Amino acid sequence: MMKITEVTNSIKVGDFKINRKFLEIKDYKKEKKDPLLQTNLVDIDFSTENEISKILKKKICHVYFFCCDENIYKIGGSNSSIKSNLKGYYIDQAISGGFSNSRFFCHLKIYANLKAGKKVTAWVITYNNVDVEVKDLKNKKLYNVGLNAEELERICKEQYHKIEKKDPKWNLQEDGRSYPADVQKLMDSYKSLRAKKKHKAKVVGANRDLLSHFRRCKNYNLV
Repeated sequence: MMKITEVTNSIKVGDFKINRKFLEIKDYKKEKKDPLLQTNLVDIDFSTENEISKILKKKICHVYFFCCDENIYKIGGSNSSIKSNLKGYYIDQAISGGFSNSRFFCHLKIYANLKAGKKVTAWVITYNNVDVEVKDLKNKKLYNVGLNAEELERICKEQYHKIEKKDPKWNLQEDGRSYPADVQKLMDSYKSLRAKKKHKAKVVGANRDLLSHFRRCKNYNLV
């Protein structure tokens, strides 16, 4: 399995950790009238290195890597900021909120590997805008444009596949692999609650079935 140390253009941006405040009240800067519970099983400590911290909140094209004990398990791409991608999509809205099968799956796998004592880290390759001659409505001009993260993700995954003869462990969709039955069951459970509009983890009046669902997620162990 390819090590992240072989990806010489990558930089480490964070360390995942278990969220010890799971199902406790969210931390708000201002008091909320109807606060919600924390439903993220994991959190992330972002790098405090000056050059890295400068780019975390900046919208930048990047390919990201999730690694367990330095082995590459997941490759993805995004044109949003690194912080909103990793913290927003893979932590805060992974098993609740804006639902996605792949994010739900990765969140549970990160959690299970952390519980098993593995070190789970996030790395990125960043791409600056480039000057390109572009056809506008009437002319051809030189414009400074951002690159397409989806295409760069594809290039990195193809290179990985060429070397390893398979896709990264958590990139299931690329080769048509199904989600594990236990994960699929948890995803279906949450989708059902969303369909019934019973998916908000309120401090007061939280739905019993929803809390039961989150506790089942917490018991997930398979790495």
